[in-house]
Amino acid sequence: MVVEELERLSGLCEVIYVDFDIDVIDRSQWPASPGARPGGVSVQDFFDATRVIGGHPKVKAVDLTEYDPRWRSATWAA
Repeated sequence: MVVEELERLSGLCEVIYVDFDIDVIDRSQWPASPGARPGGVSVQDFFDATRVIGGHPKVKAVDLTEYDPRWRSATWAA
């Protein structure tokens, strides 16, 4: 789905800006996002998508939201 949407957007604009809203990740896998809820996407799926998005030539800027390092788990890894 990510690849298809990037292709659609790239046909509509010259530059793509992406907001990565981290609280879509399942709360059990990413406790550092206070807004996260059970049933979200997996950490692996989220970071796989970010790699694809970041590698697209028209993606020129991204930001990350909903991260609170005070909630970071000792077993969490980036």
